[in-house]
Amino acid sequence: MPFIEQALALPIEELDKISRSDKNFTFLHAIARATRDRKIIRDQLIA
Repeated sequence: MPFIEQALALPIEELDKISRSDKNFTFLHAIARATRDRKIIRDQLIA
């Protein structure tokens, strides 16, 4: 999934910054902050 790869390409520090200030912060970004495991992220998105 390219969306997962895009989220994982962002460093944790960038995800933290986006979470505090950007209205485009998504559920995918939140999961990527919690784990860097592609399978877990995929499973959470489709569950």
